[in-house]
Amino acid sequence: MLGFKLFNSDPIELINELILLAHEDNLALEIALYKDNSDEFINKVIQNPFYTQNKNKSIHFNYNKHVVNNLKEEKHYKNLLTEIVQAKKLLINKGVIHYQYAGNTKTHLENLTYDALKHNLVLLYEIAKEHNVFFYIENTFIYKRHYFMNKLEHHKIIWDTVLKLGFEDYIGICLDWGHVKAFSKDSLTSWIDYAKDLKQKGMSIYMHIHDNDSLKDLHLSLKESYDGKYYLNNHPDDKPYIYILNDIFNSFKDNILILEYKSDIAKEHYFWTKSKIINYFQ
Repeated sequence: MLGFKLFNSDPIELINELILLAHEDNLALEIALYKDNSDEFINKVIQNPFYTQNKNKSIHFNYNKHVVNNLKEEKHYKNLLTEIVQAKKLLINKGVIHYQYAGNTKTHLENLTYDALKHNLVLLYEIAKEHNVFFYIENTFIYKRHYFMNKLEHHKIIWDTVLKLGFEDYIGICLDWGHVKAFSKDSLTSWIDYAKDLKQKGMSIYMHIHDNDSLKDLHLSLKESYDGKYYLNNHPDDKPYIYILNDIFNSFKDNILILEYKSDIAKEHYFWTKSKIINYFQ
């Protein structure tokens, strides 16, 4: 299921327009409370009946305030609990969370032991169960292109451990396409194959779909990607991203696939994307 990302920095008129389209086309909605006007934004959004009727709402937890790897610190733990309360006010019980800060090597996977990873996941799982929130852990890389720890083989440990611990009833994976292209030498195809394997093992899948020039995390729409021929920068194993989406759409049609780019182009570029998916209506 495709969907839009709604930012609380956007004008409410634009927000309501996208909410209406989501209602008409059965699309998912992801809310990002990155600006300090959350209460005002929440009060406006929940007045929209098409928003409250949407059954596929999620939140993107604010990675500037908390990530899985620092929840053991009281300040960050409380920040997450505060945002969970906000999510509940938005009638949301699932969301995307980053495991680590992208720009801080001190909190990166290479510094973690298995026991530390397990401790962090147990804490997240306990929060999930207590507050009835499902967490999708996003693939977050160090902002160094092709850094060795950005490899898929190193990041698998997160979701493989989730399965090992039997936590997949409350924890899944959010596969961010742009992160793979900008920071990893791995193909998006290899990450999607891994996501397919996780799905077969019972894990819930979520995706952030956008593209870039393989240098920066630009969050380009697939229309911008195709028109600008950004596929020329793709890994040799990857087709243009619109073709990849076409190929995998039915396999992940029951999962949330957020078109993660600017709201002011979301409507037009969604229609373009929809028109390119051959099996969209099947």
